[in-house]
Amino acid sequence: MEQQLSIIDIFCGIGGMSKGFLDAGYEVRQAIDNDKEKVSIYESIFGRNISKCQDICLLHPEELKDADIITGRISLSALSAPVKRGGVYSYPINDWMINLVREKRPKAIVLETAGAGLNRMREACACYISMGYHIHYKMLAAQNYSGLPFDEVKAYIVGIREDLYNREFYFPAACFNKNDIKGYWFEKNVDPWYRQIRGIGDYRFEKNKIYVRQRNKIYESNLFMNGAINENFICDDKGLRRCTHIEMARLKGLEIYDYNKCQNKSWMYRYISQATNAIVVSYIAKALSEYLGGKETNGNATTCFSKEQLPVKKYMKLLVADAHDEKIDLEENVAAVQRHKICDSGTDGDAVADCPRDEWDELIEAVNAEKNSNIERGRALEELMFKFFSEVEGFQCQHNVITETEEIDISIYNGSENGVFAKESTVILCECKNWRQVVGREELNIFIGKMKNRYRRCKLGFFIAWNGVTDDFDEEMLRFSHDEEVVVLLTQEGIVSAIRTGNITKYLQDEFLKTVMR
Repeated sequence: MEQQLSIIDIFCGIGGMSKGFLDAGYEVRQAIDNDKEKVSIYESIFGRNISKCQDICLLHPEELKDADIITGRISLSALSAPVKRGGVYSYPINDWMINLVREKRPKAIVLETAGAGLNRMREACACYISMGYHIHYKMLAAQNYSGLPFDEVKAYIVGIREDLYNREFYFPAACFNKNDIKGYWFEKNVDPWYRQIRGIGDYRFEKNKIYVRQRNKIYESNLFMNGAINENFICDDKGLRRCTHIEMARLKGLEIYDYNKCQNKSWMYRYISQATNAIVVSYIAKALSEYLGGKETNGNATTCFSKEQLPVKKYMKLLVADAHDEKIDLEENVAAVQRHKICDSGTDGDAVADCPRDEWDELIEAVNAEKNSNIERGRALEELMFKFFSEVEGFQCQHNVITETEEIDISIYNGSENGVFAKESTVILCECKNWRQVVGREELNIFIGKMKNRYRRCKLGFFIAWNGVTDDFDEEMLRFSHDEEVVVLLTQEGIVSAIRTGNITKYLQDEFLKTVMR
């Protein structure tokens, strides 16, 4: 009888990596993540005896259990410079992982990262090689293994310890070539929340087609899209609706939990999008098990990051709003479908005032939730402000941008053609602070430094201090008034009022003018 292999799962999230290895017959000995909400979901799925909420950079390798395989989902932010945690400057996460492998000497390592971090991951690979591990890495497309119409490509790194390495490791060959939406099972009766969609204009939506919203634009697509900034929709007999959380989890092989019951639905979409694809990992895990068991495997051995050929080419067709109010027939037997009209915006063009309040209320409640940690409250504010700025015509927002040197809460590409923002800089940065106390001048100086680091393409920034600022913060703003950069301060009272009245654009313009006329 073959011995069961075991893993420890670093940055386990809601359990994608663990689920893939469990499906391949492994034992999960320990799972670590620093996000309390993700760990709570993980515990609900896999049990409390193996998971732990902990900042791994403050853990010593001796505190972790031994296992045959060390796995990890390494994000771009994990490859950044050292940060101060709990008053102590900790290792960068990538360095911590290298140190963990050096101390534990597992039989193998399996890491996942986004394609954008590959150059830095190559440097990490060199460190593993110097420790006596043979490294293979490849980009894998999820749809090649699930057969589902899902656009997700990740980089996977497999390292085999030198004393166990006797032949090349083969990544599993693509095994599916079907990407028909008809083969994807959709839920029949969904919660009304999934149909409460704001900011959808007079578009023609066809039954059983996929639609994706990216930066306030609607596209017809042949594939569902991964990522927190993408919203996925399907048109059924009743009209357009969001894909449910369970449907999105199914694309990643994670249909093992009732994600639809979550309270913060926006954040649950984010958690699912960040999760490792369990279907892809299960194939890698099986190939690794066969390798360590001495069996010959089929596939490709590679040490390059070239993207694997996709079985279906992705296309996205930008929708153009109808110029009339005629209803659309989807089929002869369907009288009419739901028409999604943009909310009455008054004079300012913000699709907010008459829209359902559920999403706004949910986000504001999360921002003010006393029971949540500072990290959770901060993330909730970032989510709220991402939606807030996205309401401004011409603003294309990107959330949680990790550069080579720093992290930016929200970046905005300024494509505005009207109002005071039309002549402002191409790039606008936003800093979100949901501190329980007021924010001081030091944080303002850090933010201005981020603006100055943008090749003079960023002259405008919004600083969101939910609970206000200190007097010296205000004095520092006046001191910088002779510089090219303009920082507009936004606080809770004005933001909530703008949301309730639907005057987001006017509010931002007024605050901008107040700032430059001080």
